[in-house]
Amino acid sequence: MSSSRFTSHDIASALQWYVDIGWDEAILPDTQNRLAEKELRIVENAPLSAVAVGDTHRVRDPLGAAEAKESISALVAGVTSLEVLREVVMQFNGFAIRKTATNMVFGDGNPAARLMVIGEVPDAEDDKIGRAFSGEAGQLLDKMMGAIGLSRSSVEVAQAVYLTQVLNWRPPGNRSPSVAEIALSLPFLEKHIELVAPEFILLMGSVPAKALLGVNESMTKLRGQWFEYKSIPCLVSYPPSFLLKSPAKKRESWEDLQALQQKLG
Repeated sequence: MSSSRFTSHDIASALQWYVDIGWDEAILPDTQNRLAEKELRIVENAPLSAVAVGDTHRVRDPLGAAEAKESISALVAGVTSLEVLREVVMQFNGFAIRKTATNMVFGDGNPAARLMVIGEVPDAEDDKIGRAFSGEAGQLLDKMMGAIGLSRSSVEVAQAVYLTQVLNWRPPGNRSPSVAEIALSLPFLEKHIELVAPEFILLMGSVPAKALLGVNESMTKLRGQWFEYKSIPCLVSYPPSFLLKSPAKKRESWEDLQALQQKLG
């Protein structure tokens, strides 16, 4: 097949895929120990190159990340509304995973809400409908919010909630998002938070907690803890998808919701 049939974007996406699966590790400065359990974290407000592995090692920007960063900075710099941000995310071609996704998933609920809930990544039902927290996990989240007097459909600010996720595109096969995908999604998410300007944030899962807070602990240690993101109080709790698989953890989640309700007043 002639290479002339491929666009530069096709070639860049293919090369990015090779990087994501680890084909570039042979040229890294240090030997990669696949048996060692290492957590990756995104450092808040740091360049996309500042992705730490353990305490001492750093990995380089994935192929094409520098160009993507420049594109994202230019795209979001003058964005002043959620409608424009949605269109910017839709038009951005820097994510290879958008080719395997059905719909872009942006947000749902009342953007004037005091509480912003940030989940991990769209699941199959979210991808199918194009709406955050659409499936069984979303139904559970609605019940959880209802238990503390909140609803995504409420027009009353005091009872409203706004929902979004770290990634706007579903990773194929419901796999965990890669470090590169989280890093490239972060500027969009930060702008999303800036535009909603919530009083409180509920981070549901380790992906949003680590991406926005720069923490590196397990969910067992993070859940129930309060942090701050740019002076906004943030509570970390289990994602509803996890609670569906581990119903015994619902009691701890309920404790988190009660703490959140108390803060909301």
